[in-house]
Amino acid sequence: MIERSQFALNRIISPNMEMEAFFQLSRSLGLSKVELRNDLPERGIIDSVSPQRTMEMLDKYSLQVLSINALQRFNVDSLANETLEQLERLIDIARSIGCRAIVLCPDNNVEAGARLDKELYQSTLKALQRMGPIFADNGMQGYVEPLGFDSS
Repeated sequence: MIERSQFALNRIISPNMEMEAFFQLSRSLGLSKVELRNDLPERGIIDSVSPQRTMEMLDKYSLQVLSINALQRFNVDSLANETLEQLERLIDIARSIGCRAIVLCPDNNVEAGARLDKELYQSTLKALQRMGPIFADNGMQGYVEPLGFDSS
């Protein structure tokens, strides 16, 4: 059997749940890791809770934030400057709560621009090369999430 320590609960499981209730649920399931999100309606990554209070709750429930999901469309060349700014903001929040990774979701909308596989590959490679030093300078990791669609 796989150990529970190998699992993390993603906050999408109950997006309307208050942060502390989500942490409490995670711990009650015997988990020690969670994944937070930046795409929940009317919630920030850590709700309106301060990083200090978030850390207190994480300590209270013996939890670690494994990653923040996600930097969307990171491989769209025309959004490169905005993407780097957003990455910096995500890293600032992540570091303030002891999180060491950001999930990167590529653009997968082939209808919007009909990019060829080679173009997608090149734009993804360029984006990762731009972001690599930022991750390295901050002691962070980026997890590329190939969304699993035919167009990913």
